[in-house]
Amino acid sequence: MGASALVVLAVLVFLYVQVHGGPRSPSETEVAVARARSGVTGGAVGRSASPYRPSPGASGDDPWQRPPVEVAAPSRAAAVPAEPPPALQAPPELDAPPELAEPGSLDREMTLSERLAEANRLYDKKEYEEGQKLALDLLREDPENSRMLRIVVSTACAMGEEAKAREFHAKLKPRDKAQMKVRCHKYSIELPAE
Repeated sequence: MGASALVVLAVLVFLYVQVHGGPRSPSETEVAVARARSGVTGGAVGRSASPYRPSPGASGDDPWQRPPVEVAAPSRAAAVPAEPPPALQAPPELDAPPELAEPGSLDREMTLSERLAEANRLYDKKEYEEGQKLALDLLREDPENSRMLRIVVSTACAMGEEAKAREFHAKLKPRDKAQMKVRCHKYSIELPAE
């Protein structure tokens, strides 16, 4: 036990001497400041230009004391550009958010995916009639579109149109039928699971 305590003590003394002992080496900033003061450029700072060497005629108790480091304030001319940058403007097509078309006025210029998204948006906003109308429109172009079939069944249930809900429920895939059965049950319309 005495030997291990001696080793620990030796390590602690070594670490203390490493941390607190000996002169501190100058940082790059301090070396650059010393070079600037003495006019030395490039290479190592000469013996007479070192911030740790006393300058001739230095006074004070400690001849190895570092002179105070002066930091110059950045010049205002470098921080402020000569001309302000031109005002940033959004392209004209991005100035205002795009307006969504009214359900009855959807032109055929909209892509299929945009029209599908619009039908979903109308259903989510509980605009069941408009959403159902658009979904039925899309089903004329693509009669097996399960997304639009689900919207028609859901809106029919929400509006109490049990016959229409059953008609389009029959066209759904089995997985979608089970989902629609649960959804329409909320509106007191019972649909078969298969």
